[in-house]
Amino acid sequence: MLEFQNITVTLGNKKILDNVSFSIQKGRICVLLGKNGSGKSTLINTVTNAVKYKGNVRIFDESLRDFSARGRAKLVSVFPQILPETSFTVKELVSFGRNPYVSSMGMLSLYDRRSVAEAIDRVGISDLSDRTVLNLSGGERQKAFFAMMLAQDTPFMILDEPSTYLDSVSKRELYSLVKTCTAEYGKTVLIVLHDLSDVLEIADDIAVIDAGKLTFFGEVKKALDDQIIEKTFSVRRFDCSENGGKRIFFA
Repeated sequence: MLEFQNITVTLGNKKILDNVSFSIQKGRICVLLGKNGSGKSTLINTVTNAVKYKGNVRIFDESLRDFSARGRAKLVSVFPQILPETSFTVKELVSFGRNPYVSSMGMLSLYDRRSVAEAIDRVGISDLSDRTVLNLSGGERQKAFFAMMLAQDTPFMILDEPSTYLDSVSKRELYSLVKTCTAEYGKTVLIVLHDLSDVLEIADDIAVIDAGKLTFFGEVKKALDDQIIEKTFSVRRFDCSENGGKRIFFA
């Protein structure tokens, strides 16, 4: 379980997060929603200890403050909103996911190398292994960084707007990979999305932050029943037929 307990972040005289508390159960996908500037990325930064905060972030009922950076990296992998520029090859980039486990000599074991190869294959970019990341398309870069997360093999995964730059087909492939991580490997996922219509494709639970406060946390069905998305973002819901099924859009 990933638990946020009374998280408060203050910058100057402004509260960016105000007493935010909720917990994500093992094997579930929680989508974090909020308007721009609501505090979503700040909440993610508390997990990586990149921002000072009051309250507690707990994993397996232990405070993350009690772990070293290496220890946290064995528990939580993070897909950042802005991907860093790098001239490494895809294989080299994905290999960095094994850093928390390598010896002081920095040498990858046979198991590490297998983990890297399997992660690259799982996201479908084996043919790009020797290409430099700078020469990839936006969608290919997203997949390479996601493969690095898979290679890191943590029980908790946090993704900050990972579908940026992806077309509709690539987005669904990514969402399918995330759902596989929870269904088959029991990973717990917190993911920030900006496209409201994508939320229902992937979420088990929804957490909404508005002006630094948690205004809703619960299952998708309750969010729909209570019209949480419509009220928060001033949008309308549209129920449409698609490929013989039903899909919900917000606009």
